[in-house]
Amino acid sequence: MSNNLIEISVRNLVEFVYKGGSIDNSFRDKDAMAEGIKAHQIMQKSRGEGFQSEVSLKYEFQFEGIDFIIKGRCDGLYFDEIYVIEEMKSTRVSLSEINEGYNMAHLAQGKMYGYFYALENKLKKIAIKLTYYNIESGKEKSFFEKCDFENLEDFFHNTIVKYIKYGKLKVYLYNKFLYSSERLNFPFPKYRRGQREMAVLVYKAIIEKNRLFINAPTGIGKTMSTIFPTIKAMGKDGGERFFYITAKTITRTVAEKTLNLLIENGLDIRCVFLTAKEKICFKEECNCNKEYGEFASGYYDRINEVIYDILKNQRIINKKVIENYARNFKVCPFELSLDVSLYTEGVVCDYNYIFDPRVSLKRMSNLSEDRILLVDEAHNLVDRTRDMFSAMVDKGNILSLRRKIKNEKILYKRLTAVNREFLNLKKFFQEKDEEIIIDIPEKLVYSIQRFLDDADQWLKVNGNDPNYKEFMELYFELSSFIRISRVYDDNFTSILTKKNNDIYVKLYCMNPSELIKYITLQNRSTVFFSATLLPHQYFRRIFGEHESDKSLILKSPFNPDNLKVNVAPLSTRYKDRKSTAKEIGDQIYRFVNRNTGNYLVFFPSYAYMTDIYENILESHEDFYADMQTRDMTELEREEYLEKFIFDPISSRVGFVTLGGIFSEGIDLIGNRLSGVVVIGVGIPQICFERELIREFYNKQGMNGYDYSYTFPGMNKVLQGAGRLIRTENDFGDLLLVGDRYLSRKYKNIMPEDWKIRVIKKCKTG
Repeated sequence: MSNNLIEISVRNLVEFVYKGGSIDNSFRDKDAMAEGIKAHQIMQKSRGEGFQSEVSLKYEFQFEGIDFIIKGRCDGLYFDEIYVIEEMKSTRVSLSEINEGYNMAHLAQGKMYGYFYALENKLKKIAIKLTYYNIESGKEKSFFEKCDFENLEDFFHNTIVKYIKYGKLKVYLYNKFLYSSERLNFPFPKYRRGQREMAVLVYKAIIEKNRLFINAPTGIGKTMSTIFPTIKAMGKDGGERFFYITAKTITRTVAEKTLNLLIENGLDIRCVFLTAKEKICFKEECNCNKEYGEFASGYYDRINEVIYDILKNQRIINKKVIENYARNFKVCPFELSLDVSLYTEGVVCDYNYIFDPRVSLKRMSNLSEDRILLVDEAHNLVDRTRDMFSAMVDKGNILSLRRKIKNEKILYKRLTAVNREFLNLKKFFQEKDEEIIIDIPEKLVYSIQRFLDDADQWLKVNGNDPNYKEFMELYFELSSFIRISRVYDDNFTSILTKKNNDIYVKLYCMNPSELIKYITLQNRSTVFFSATLLPHQYFRRIFGEHESDKSLILKSPFNPDNLKVNVAPLSTRYKDRKSTAKEIGDQIYRFVNRNTGNYLVFFPSYAYMTDIYENILESHEDFYADMQTRDMTELEREEYLEKFIFDPISSRVGFVTLGGIFSEGIDLIGNRLSGVVVIGVGIPQICFERELIREFYNKQGMNGYDYSYTFPGMNKVLQGAGRLIRTENDFGDLLLVGDRYLSRKYKNIMPEDWKIRVIKKCKTG
């Protein structure tokens, strides 16, 4: 959309104007869309000669200063004394419950097509036929209405009148955005070193529709260097909407601050921040049905006015804004945020809204060509997508539900068949618990699919059953398994696990590169950026390298002398930890006591952290450290950090885990942090899945150990070290404990500006 043009589909227009009623998130078929397509095909094939299906229709016109292009495809067109437009809808609702007013949007869709066809062909009369097809019975019910052209013209005019208020606002706001983006200047007096280069490449990538990989060290201003050029590109016909996606809540806060600064400098934009349903829902249980609460009941009767009010009066539409409007208008806050996102120029959200096949924004799927993805802290995307593209089934869950539905003969039979396939797989094991690799279990997949086919109807009609929640949870677990089985290829493997007499089957994604590439290439442009996108070639490959991809590796904008990098060449290998524990403890004690200040010490595990702490206390009774605990809540995390920011104590030591919640996304500027210690090289714990990744890349002719252990480990180290120098006025000392840091391999993947000083064996009293 640009200037005064609105291009909209017939379906979206009539649903916006005529859709009413309540949210109904009760169970729907997993393959409802596929079933609908199949039903349409059945109906279309059953029609006689002369029947035309999927007829494209379009109408371009101007109304109250707005240029409209409205288009779509009617399901059917035929001649029977007069021309007939047929609109077809599939349903599982009993046909006896459906009357002419069952869904006003359905009839409105047919009338819109009828008007377009009659106008184009100068017809005085045309008939509208609305047909409902019951998927279960295969029977149809139709409603037939002959319409004079004048009546259809009045209907069309009334529809546009009902929509024009919103259409005008949409055009007005978007033009304000374009005008302001064109005149928007960089909000600082000057660019930092590397910042301008980064912003220019982001702009070019969006204009040229490329993907871009950026390693930009802390201090360059990555958020501003991506959002600012994105907005400038959008103002030059470089896309209509950007998604700033991230894995961390704290980085969403940085994005909000950046957008507010641009707004203060003249940008007129609407940006919504999406919050997970369970974190924003007002009810104890996230159950979006009218029977459960006032926020779902009548939602669609009120939502258009809510959206209008928000867009007219708000620019940064964050969690607080959404909650306030949702309470005032009594609408579901989660659904409100999703509906608003269709009309904003910016969306800030978690990775899963784009990449996770279970929760991605289906309502945005037809808008992806003009969508820009800004992937913040992109190093996190590797393991996140491996998890999103994997699925597991637990035999114990099958047996648990089977025992409770013995009276449901067909479903009980289907679960018995699933269990039988698990028992066949159990033959692979001896007595001991173990994990083994198998071919994809086709018979298990088939038996699960048969259960799901029959489970659909049960879930539709048994919402009050005491086993409903457990049934639903298993249904989605199995559906996810089937969904992953459909994309299963050589980048996946099947893991069969026996543990405590239970059996699990996992379809595990070892290499997510092809799926990441497929998803990102659906969009106009994708920018992957991080302070630790190193080694660069590793990330390019694992994100699905494409011939048009561009790259940028920037150096730190700060004086390299501000950071003193020390290496204590002691072994942190598991087999040597007891023998080196005392000396490592002494190194930590000496390091944190050289100068007054706050220090963070990163450990590869809680157990190792505890062992070192106890060793220090044996020799240094005066030592104290604030220990990170397992499963810290968000409040406890904030309280932990506040000790470093506000506590009057002038020197404090924090023991935390590497790769955990304190490894990234926190800013301890100036004297809030004087030094960082990293124990070990961050190598992930050896496990079955990591070994599979190693073997996979070995077979690809690459160093599998590096892909599975070295590179992910060093990325954690760089993240921990990155807490230290956050501004040009920061100075600090970094101590890397581990003899492997002096090897050529590790030196090659360290930042170029790190000047290493080797610490000899320390002398402590």
